[in-house]
Amino acid sequence: MTQIRKSSATAGLILLLALALSGCVRLDRSVNLNSDGSGTFALQVGFSTQLLALVGNDAQQQLDTGIRQSAAKSGAKVTTSQSDGYDYWKLSYTFKNIAQLNTLLNTTTNLGSAAASSGLPTTGITETFKVTQSSGFLSNTYHVTGNLDFSGGTGASAIGTTGPGAALLADARETFAVTFPGGVSAHKGGTVSGDTVTYTLKFGDTATVDATGGSSAGSAIGLGVGGLVVLLAIGGLAFFLLRRRNSAVAPASPAPFGPASTYPQPTSPFTPPSNADTSASAPYSTPPPPIYPPVGQPPNQP
Repeated sequence: MTQIRKSSATAGLILLLALALSGCVRLDRSVNLNSDGSGTFALQVGFSTQLLALVGNDAQQQLDTGIRQSAAKSGAKVTTSQSDGYDYWKLSYTFKNIAQLNTLLNTTTNLGSAAASSGLPTTGITETFKVTQSSGFLSNTYHVTGNLDFSGGTGASAIGTTGPGAALLADARETFAVTFPGGVSAHKGGTVSGDTVTYTLKFGDTATVDATGGSSAGSAIGLGVGGLVVLLAIGGLAFFLLRRRNSAVAPASPAPFGPASTYPQPTSPFTPPSNADTSASAPYSTPPPPIYPPVGQPPNQP
């Protein structure tokens, strides 16, 4: 937690210097919340390339070194890019819970406190944020509130409203975006795209952040019911295939001996008429047994 505070304080000083010196800055912050309260926080600050050219290479190198050293202490990842006449530094953080997120948000954005603690002249800008988590049945709801101030504070008078300073201010902006798990359920101000609500300010603007979102119980229950239906469908399919397999391997009934008869078969057993002569039912009578002579006696001659 101490390392996060140190790195965040340095990032706050970077923003302070940009606003106090010229206001030629683009500040983008984004929060990506997971359903369990963890997530990522990104702080991207862009300085006008013209402004950096005026301060010289040595100052640019010191700025880059300071950002990277501070990010390394807290484990933040630093990436740089150039586009639209601005040089960007992006610091990416991860947080495990809402308490760590609140620390990151309020330390990196409270520019007035950063100035006072470092002995720098304050701009009078103070931005505060608060994220709360409400847990319900199979759901987590998150409420993000705060205030955005891109007015420039007391340093705005040094910039002027005409001439080169005014032209640079036309490109200055500040954005704050929150992506909720499960979508945005309510918001005041800002614009919604998908699961993200974004607040955008031009130089001189202020805004109030108020957005709610998270995973809903209905979606969680629907997901559980849908999973149960899928499991039942899989079980039914497996049962059908098993029965089909068993039927395919069952032994066939033995075929009758000999070839099948091609003659028509009687539909009922034959019954002879009552007056029929049954004595002729046998084709012949059994003859009497033969008479043999005693042993040793010749048979009778005719």
